[in-house]
Amino acid sequence: MRKFIYILFLSASLMSAEFIGTGFGKDIKEAKHEALADLSQSIKAEVRSSFSTHKSQNSAGVSSDASSNIVVSSNLPILGANFELFDNSDNVEALVSLSPEKVKKLYANKIKNLAKEIETLKKNVIKNSDKLVKEKLLYKMLETLNEFDRYYSVGIVIGVKGVKNVDVTKAFIEDELLNIHNNLDSIELAGKYMAESFGKYMDVYLYPPRVKSSHEITPFAKAFSLHVKPYLHLSSSLKRAKYKLIGEYIYSDKGLIVSYDLINSKTHERKISKTVTLNPKAYKDYRVLPKHIDFDKLLHDGVAVSSSLRASIATNKGTEDLLFSRGEEIELLIKFNKIAYFYIIGYTQTDDSKQAYLLELNEGVGDDKFLGFINADDINHWISIGSFIVEPPFGVESLQLVASNRKITTLPHHYFDKKSSYYLIGKNPKTSLSKTRGLIRKKSKKQEFSEAVLLFSTSD
Repeated sequence: MRKFIYILFLSASLMSAEFIGTGFGKDIKEAKHEALADLSQSIKAEVRSSFSTHKSQNSAGVSSDASSNIVVSSNLPILGANFELFDNSDNVEALVSLSPEKVKKLYANKIKNLAKEIETLKKNVIKNSDKLVKEKLLYKMLETLNEFDRYYSVGIVIGVKGVKNVDVTKAFIEDELLNIHNNLDSIELAGKYMAESFGKYMDVYLYPPRVKSSHEITPFAKAFSLHVKPYLHLSSSLKRAKYKLIGEYIYSDKGLIVSYDLINSKTHERKISKTVTLNPKAYKDYRVLPKHIDFDKLLHDGVAVSSSLRASIATNKGTEDLLFSRGEEIELLIKFNKIAYFYIIGYTQTDDSKQAYLLELNEGVGDDKFLGFINADDINHWISIGSFIVEPPFGVESLQLVASNRKITTLPHHYFDKKSSYYLIGKNPKTSLSKTRGLIRKKSKKQEFSEAVLLFSTSD
C-alpha cells in the first residue's frame, strides 16, 4: 500500500501546482494534524523564496514593515484543503492538498475583508481624540495587520490577483501607541497583563516573542516569556498542544510593543490576540536587540527551494522561536518527500567565537561520516539523527540541511580542529554560508537541490 501511495503522491506533484502535505499517525486525528503541519511547512518554504522577490517587483505597493515574523512561520492559514486517508497495517496515512486555482477566491475575499477592516480602523484612530479608545483601536489594528500578513503571504504564493497590500505599517501603529504613554514600567506586570486574555485556554504551548526579521531569542524575550508562563495552562509538549502562543515585539527608543497571537494547532486559525507596551524602565536590565541579525537574514533568505525535492529539519520542540537552556536535551529530526542524499552544516556564534563546521552523522571513513541517505521506506517520515545536551558556550546556533536527489560527491573544504573537536569549514559563518551555496549553484541543472535551515538560541 505504501509504495502505491507514494507513486500517486509524486505523480500529482509533477503534474500540478498543488501544495501537498503528508502525515502519519495512530489514528485519523493525528494523521490529519501531521499532514496539515507538513502542508504549512511546504507553503512556508515558498513564502520565504518568493516574498522578497514580490517586494522588489512591487516596491511601490509593498511596505518593508508589512511582513512580520508570523508571515514566515509554519502557522500559515490554510483554506479549502482536501484530504485523502489511507489505512495502513500499522498506522493511518493522510494526504492533504491545496489547489491554488480552487482556493484563490477564498484567500482573495479574506485579504480584501481584512484590508477594509484595517482601513476603517485607521480612519477611526485618526479622528478619535480619546486616548483610551484610541489605544484600543491601535491594538486591534495591530492584531488585524498581523492576520492580514498571514493571508497575504499565502496569497502571493498561490497567485492571487487584484489584491493590494495595505498602506498601514507597524511603524505607524508603534508611533501612535508609544505617543499615548500608557505603557507599563514593569516586565513582571506586563507578563501578567499579557497572560490575562489567554488564561482560560488549556494545553497552550508558549513561544518566546521575537523581533521582526530575526529568529534569535534575546534575553528580554526569555525573561518576558518566563513572566507569562505562571498564568497559563501549558501543554506538556508541542505535539500535545491544542494552541500555540506566538509573539513578536517592536523596538524603538520610546519603548517596546509586545503582541501575541493564540493559534489553533490543528487549523492554524487565530483565536485571540493581545498587545502590551513597555517603557524602557521595564527592560533596562535585558538586551532587546538581536546580535546576529545580518547572518540570520542571510541564512533564511537564501534558502534553496526545489519544486520537487523538499527537505525539512526540526527539533523535538518544533522549528520556530527555539530557546534551549543548560542541560536540556534536544533531538534533531529530518524529513524528505523523496529519496535523498544529504549533509548538515552547523554555525555557532557566541560572544567569544564564530565558526562553521560539518556535522558528523555516522562513523564512516573520510567524507562518508558527514553524508546521509534517506531510502524509500523513510520518505515523509520524521527521522531522528540523534540527540545532544545543551552545554556552554551559549549563544546562537544554526543548522543548514543540504539535500540532493543524486549522490553528493563534493563537500565544503574542511579540517579537523583538535581544540574544538569539530570539522571546521571556516571561522566566518557568512563566508562559509556563501561558499556552501556557491557549491550548490555550480551543480548540473538536472540535479535537484533543496535546503532547510534551523536557528536556535541557547542560554545558561
